[in-house]
Amino acid sequence: MVDGVADGYEAFALVRTAKEIAPDKPVLFVARDGQRLPAIIEALAFAAPGLPVLELPAWDCLPYDRVSPGADAAARRLDALSAMIALAKKPHRAVILTTANALL
Repeated sequence: MVDGVADGYEAFALVRTAKEIAPDKPVLFVARDGQRLPAIIEALAFAAPGLPVLELPAWDCLPYDRVSPGADAAARRLDALSAMIALAKKPHRAVILTTANALL
């Protein structure tokens, strides 16, 4: 677990962790909110262009809300979860990006 990484340096810390600490396993990054994820994805594409990145987005509604989740959010989550199943069967270097809300 790594904590206290300065804003803007997260992608470089993730790349280093993925290469040196967990070269054959995926690394999980939990962002503080969904607005940070696009910036981190862009920074990862710059810092390590070949590194596979999976994004597990949060639901677009609250739990026990009267509206159902949107089809786009459900499809993106299912795509990420199926990619994680493939990673579990054949582990390799990758970065999984998500938020605390997405994990709930």
